[in-house]
Amino acid sequence: MYEHSQRTLRHLLEAPYSDATTVAKQASADQAIFLKIQSAYDACMDEDTIQKAGSKPLLDVLRKIEEYYPPSSASPKLANQQQKSLLNSGDHPLTDTIAYLVKIGVSAFVDFGIDADEKNPDDVVLMLSALSRPGLPSKEYYKDSALVQKYAETIGQVLEALLREAQLSEHGLLFECSEELVEAIVRLETNLALASPDEEDAEDVTKYYNPRSPAEVQALLPQLSMPDLLSNLAPSGYMPEKVIVGSPSYLYALAVNLEQASYETIRAYMVWKTVQAYVDQVEDDALKPLKRFNNELRGKDPDASEERWRTCVRAVDRSLGKIKHWCTATQFTLLKSNRMDLKSTLR
Repeated sequence: MYEHSQRTLRHLLEAPYSDATTVAKQASADQAIFLKIQSAYDACMDEDTIQKAGSKPLLDVLRKIEEYYPPSSASPKLANQQQKSLLNSGDHPLTDTIAYLVKIGVSAFVDFGIDADEKNPDDVVLMLSALSRPGLPSKEYYKDSALVQKYAETIGQVLEALLREAQLSEHGLLFECSEELVEAIVRLETNLALASPDEEDAEDVTKYYNPRSPAEVQALLPQLSMPDLLSNLAPSGYMPEKVIVGSPSYLYALAVNLEQASYETIRAYMVWKTVQAYVDQVEDDALKPLKRFNNELRGKDPDASEERWRTCVRAVDRSLGKIKHWCTATQFTLLKSNRMDLKSTLR
């Protein structure tokens, strides 16, 4: 079924827009949405341009992270362990960085989602959950010490390669990579993975439906400014009455780990999450160790490469989410209708 759905999506994304609606205004809106999705897919399929760009697009994003969350040496007031005091000073680098990452489709510490309210389907609610994929495929992988060690080596290789490439550019990158920092990244990621709920609990509405007010979420996770985060991500003037928290215990564990981690570790961790999120969309030698590692996790040849359309369907699904599902459902209905018309004609 998964293979069939992927091929169907490919067909829809590579076909011209089909319009069978009689309402001109709706047809125009539908077409605009579809063309936006198709444009994202086509850009992903343009391998020549992607290869010529190399690591530059990714390095540009990492530099943006540095703007939001500058090295502590470049900003003395942002010294280690000062996340809480920043909330009182009106300066929220962690909040601003997470808001930026959410906007570009990167989940660093939590997954943000918008969905129908399970207990009131006519309402739409904000959902705040533990990471569905913290880095390795599931929390159980972090219990394999040999695998985690290989994962750490991969992180070091990739970050060092990106730093070398960045130093060749005019601006470079300010963060440094060391064995100690890589170990700290892995330790933080491991702690968050082990604190996340089991898969059964994460999918059980009686376990993940925990409505909280923004103020209550703020109390669970004091390192973030929920008012600033929500105002950054939501339409102007909107503030939800409640947020569905998938796992309050995870937010508590996240707060503890953010309190214990150094400023540099948190920064490097967000850089690494960004690299992981874009690994399939960037073609550059610096990312080869991670691609090889991911292939081995999937039981493939380390140097195997999947058909590009599969990568791009997955990328569109991740970045455009529900818009894609709505639009492809509409197009699929039209596709079935056109096939039925063709069969009738042939008869």
